[in-house]
Amino acid sequence: SCASLSDPKGVHSEQRIKHYPKETFIASCGNLFCRACRGRLCLKKSSVKNHLGSKKHLEGKIKWQSKEAREQDIATALKTYNSEVHPRCATLPESQGGIPFNKLDSYKELLEETGYLLTDKRFMLDLIPFVLKEEETTNKEMIKDMKLGIIFDGMRLGKTLTIVVRLISEV
Repeated sequence: SCASLSDPKGVHSEQRIKHYPKETFIASCGNLFCRACRGRLCLKKSSVKNHLGSKKHLEGKIKWQSKEAREQDIATALKTYNSEVHPRCATLPESQGGIPFNKLDSYKELLEETGYLLTDKRFMLDLIPFVLKEEETTNKEMIKDMKLGIIFDGMRLGKTLTIVVRLISEV
C-alpha cells in the first residue's frame, strides 16, 4: 500500500487505467484499485509495473478472469431463461398487475436510492391510457383479417363471454 502523499502530482487514476487497458484496474474517488488483488495501488508508474509483475497479481488475475467468465455465463443463462419465461410483449394477468397507483409514490424514494427513476403518479395516470389505446390499435390492425380461435384457461364463463363480445364489437 502506498500513501496518497507519495502519489505523483498531475497523474490521475484514470490515466493509469488508460495506460494499462487490459488490466483489472478501476478508479474510485481518485484512487487506483486492482480488482484481481482487491487492493489499492500507488499511482507511481514503477509501483504499478512492480505490481503487474508480482506473483499475487498474476494469480489473482487468472482467478478474476475465470470468475468474470463464470458470471458472464450465468448472466447469459439468466437472460435466456427470462426471454423464454417472459416473452417480449407478454403482459401479466390482471391479478398480478403490479403495484396500485395509490402506492407508487411510497416506492419512489426507495427506487431513487437504488438508482432507478420513477415518474410521478399523475403522469403515469395520464400516460397509461395513451399506451393502452396504442396497443389496442396495433392489436386490431394485426388481427383485422384473421380468423381467430380464443381459448380462455381458468376464467369464469361470464368474464369470458364479456371479453369475446367486447372483442367482436371493437373489431
